[in-house]
Amino acid sequence: MLQAHDQRHVDEHAEERTVFIPTGKVTTTKFDLTEEDKHTLLSSGHAAAEKFLETWNFEAYKPKFRENHAAQPIQPYFNEQQEEPGIYH
Repeated sequence: MLQAHDQRHVDEHAEERTVFIPTGKVTTTKFDLTEEDKHTLLSSGHAAAEKFLETWNFEAYKPKFRENHAAQPIQPYFNEQQEEPGIYH
């Protein structure tokens, strides 16, 4: 149920840049992991990361998801009493 809940709440934006790792029989609430569990999770994570990185293209991602959300250039904030720029925002 927890896994289904998490997957339902991953929007398209996050899904595009998320590495989904199959956990097999190891649940999110299993805190006493065996060596076999640890090996399974590590191997699964490694395989999932390699698969993701084979196809990930940040340059293709940016116009698809960041074009309308492009950050404004950072402008220094000057306090009247400061000679140097202070906090950036």
